[in-house]
Amino acid sequence: MKKYLLLGLTFISAMASAQSLVSYNLIKTYSTGQIDSVLSANGIPPLFLPTTYDIDIYKVVYNTLDADSLPIIASGALFIPKNNQCKAPLMSYQHGTISVKTAVPSTLNSLEVLIGETSASDGAVVTMPDYLGLGDSPGLHPYMNAETEARATADLLVVAKEICSDLGVVLNDQLFLLGYSQGGHSTMAAHQMIQESYGNYFKVTASVPMSGPYDVSGLQAQTISQNVEYPNPGYLPYFLLAYNSVYHIYASNSDFLASPYDVTIPPLFDGTHELSEVNAIMPSIPNQILVPALLDSFNTYPDYRLYKYLKLNDTYNWKADAPIRMFYCEADMDVNYLNSFVAYDTLTANGSVSVSKFSSGPLLDHSGCVFPSLLSAKAFIDSFRLDKLKFTFDITNCSTPFASDGSVTVHASSGFAPYTYLWSNGTTDSTLSNVPLGFYTITVTDATGCPNTTSVFVSVQVGIEEVFAQQTSVTPNPMHNFSTIQFPEAGNYSVELSDATGRLIMNENFYGDKYILLRRNLSSGIYYLKMKQEEGVPFIKMIVAE
Repeated sequence: MKKYLLLGLTFISAMASAQSLVSYNLIKTYSTGQIDSVLSANGIPPLFLPTTYDIDIYKVVYNTLDADSLPIIASGALFIPKNNQCKAPLMSYQHGTISVKTAVPSTLNSLEVLIGETSASDGAVVTMPDYLGLGDSPGLHPYMNAETEARATADLLVVAKEICSDLGVVLNDQLFLLGYSQGGHSTMAAHQMIQESYGNYFKVTASVPMSGPYDVSGLQAQTISQNVEYPNPGYLPYFLLAYNSVYHIYASNSDFLASPYDVTIPPLFDGTHELSEVNAIMPSIPNQILVPALLDSFNTYPDYRLYKYLKLNDTYNWKADAPIRMFYCEADMDVNYLNSFVAYDTLTANGSVSVSKFSSGPLLDHSGCVFPSLLSAKAFIDSFRLDKLKFTFDITNCSTPFASDGSVTVHASSGFAPYTYLWSNGTTDSTLSNVPLGFYTITVTDATGCPNTTSVFVSVQVGIEEVFAQQTSVTPNPMHNFSTIQFPEAGNYSVELSDATGRLIMNENFYGDKYILLRRNLSSGIYYLKMKQEEGVPFIKMIVAE
């Protein structure tokens, strides 16, 4: 009786010390210009990931639970926008495979921290867990263990809310989850755990798992069951050593790793070696490192013990109450793209609210799939965000190029009504009336003081001239050094270039059927070309400078 009482008290004590904040320390402050410079240095046009706010980055140390439900220290990074005028959503990004303890978000020694930096500069409060066994957390990282991935994610979010309260950062109760590769697996697991066990803290608004190995016991287990080459064979010993550490399946490494791999591989997972070092001593066919008896049992007996633990870490067999959108690439040889199909079919069959899957490119491999997936994930998440006011317009174009009979009505959504309006000409109503041809900027502010600004163009009602505009091409677009404007016929033309706010940058007249537009000192962004032939009707084309 005393034994069971002691165990019960131990468990209660462990739960009490879970998800508690140990410390948080400011480790970096970035201006928007510095973030743009970092993006450019990594070959990412800032246009694709716009920066609005300077940010503060904190290292967070907190308590969570390990795979045995015992207290353990974990660490992660917290990215907070400075001087945000809007109530911010919470967002958690789960990183991909890391084998070096210090190459984690909380040290800023990971390229993936760019996601936290840009998302915070875009107005979200972002957490990035290091996971157990990485960063300040002791021991071997329990690689691909769904429970600890999910709990490390959820508990960091809990303490992040406490930190935001300390710092006076106001949140809007939305929560978004996203992650790539292992982070896709973690995202799916975290969504399920938060929905089922963290309802007192959060409700997931939407999640975006990308190129994740959700079907651990099926598609991903083919690296064990099949004699096939694999681009990163080091993944196999990583998760076998991790699973043996968590589940105590085998008495020693020699029970599942064949000689000499039972001696040469385990030391490379001490947290100081890159996965490339493991790959270098691995055969190209990963299952050749396994003890033949294990391989035979795995392929022969459906209830073999290793298979049972793989099945425990599948992350798709549940019912989601919030939207999930998965992205994948068909040429991904690291994570079979059919993982997304298995997850989609099962989640849908289970009655999930809204599950979708999209290809980010049929010819892209695992690395190439990252950026387009992230851009699509951002667009999906932005469609839900309350702090991003969304606009639609009803536009009546002017009857002639010289008339002032155009009008625009803006319709705002998202955010919190009622809204206030301020047009660039001083009008404070949702409708702008009796205006001439041109650009007009509108700033809409919701009831919480959260603003958004965009521009709209009032054009001219056209007929046959529309054909002329369609036959005029601007290439290349996006522009790097120059673009060529090709008109359907030679003539006298005027060409005006304006930025997205309507500011005139260039106005030139010329004769011919071709005009070379030099980039000169244009910064990256969206621009508008207004073109007109002699007394014809002006028309507009958008051009992007990268």
